[in-house]
Amino acid sequence: MFDSIVLNRSIDRPSLTVGEIAEALVFYQNVHIVMDISTLLELIRTIGHNNVIKLLSLPDVKTTFIEDFVAVYTQDSGSGAEHSLISAYLSGNASGVQLNSLKKRLNYKISQQGLTKSETEVFIERFRKLIVPRRLASDHFISGGIIPTAREDLNDEDYVSAAARIIVSNLLAGQRPPEDLFYKIHNNKDTFRIDTNIDFAKINQFNINRVEMIGEATPASVARDILGASYGLILAGYYGGDFYTSSTESEIIQYRNKQILVRANTNRNELNSFHKIVLEGSPNISSIINEKERSFEEFLELLSRAKKFKHWLKNKSPDKNLVSSYLEEITTTGWLGSGYGKALRYIASTAAGFIGPTTGIVVSAIDAFFLDKLSLGWRPNQFINQKMKPFINTHDDL
Repeated sequence: MFDSIVLNRSIDRPSLTVGEIAEALVFYQNVHIVMDISTLLELIRTIGHNNVIKLLSLPDVKTTFIEDFVAVYTQDSGSGAEHSLISAYLSGNASGVQLNSLKKRLNYKISQQGLTKSETEVFIERFRKLIVPRRLASDHFISGGIIPTAREDLNDEDYVSAAARIIVSNLLAGQRPPEDLFYKIHNNKDTFRIDTNIDFAKINQFNINRVEMIGEATPASVARDILGASYGLILAGYYGGDFYTSSTESEIIQYRNKQILVRANTNRNELNSFHKIVLEGSPNISSIINEKERSFEEFLELLSRAKKFKHWLKNKSPDKNLVSSYLEEITTTGWLGSGYGKALRYIASTAAGFIGPTTGIVVSAIDAFFLDKLSLGWRPNQFINQKMKPFINTHDDL
């Protein structure tokens, strides 16, 4: 249970957040971050460049850095908008200077985050030792690269239509799209046109307070999200394990390949149930860190105390409910309820009788705390009650 996870995109934000990474680190044995430049810069802004190195240096973390990005390029042909799927990366700066190496491109972006020249150079040197760089245009993830495969997906009318309905539903916070909604792709070699009756004005008005974060909804943005799902599907198939990406992409991938995210979504639901039942009324680790109610340094201290908890999770059956496993574990009496355990309690209480009432109280305390720990050993509620709850319930510090 909770063996490994691949983190690709935030569930509801453009870039993967440090809070989402932190939550995965507490529950999963191995965390693989598929990082792009936007996630890297967001982490630097959020926790600082030194803490980014600390994060990527953790023994349970592996990082793949993908420099290029996928996008939908749109141009007006005179008779309407023509779109094409592309993968690209930054190749020059605003002054037209060519950035012909990964080191130079990283330097250009990172130096804009307020770091000195020396800090930027040291960071890049350390960062490059902690990542494996990959390119989407190569054959590494799939023969021919990501874009040709994504173009094939656009030829499937039923898939495109279903994906568009999922995207619109999520943009409208789960509202059911109109029954007559249509979104069609008309391919023409390397470009395509879009025919749709989606009411984008209504969608953008509905999301007026979120447009800055999610971007304006357009016919091209829907195609971009379908492209993102194709990209995510390829990564999920390549890496295996639990695959964490945006909620919209997860739904589209599930529609396209019903089995590939089953385990990941099962574990996501397990964590949601665990939080609602065991941590009722408490915020989650992700929100606490993203809202900066706890620092990254405080999280690292929590993580250092989570080893036994993670080991316990590792040994649980993936077919068993997490909450029931937890409750079963913390209510098991162990050998303390056996004949030997009862005899030990009897000896302790009898010895107290010989020494006197004051000493009797002391032995009673030993019986309640020390003997229970001796007989039962470590239990997962020790980490939850003594470490996790104090960490996430920040109001208790006041």
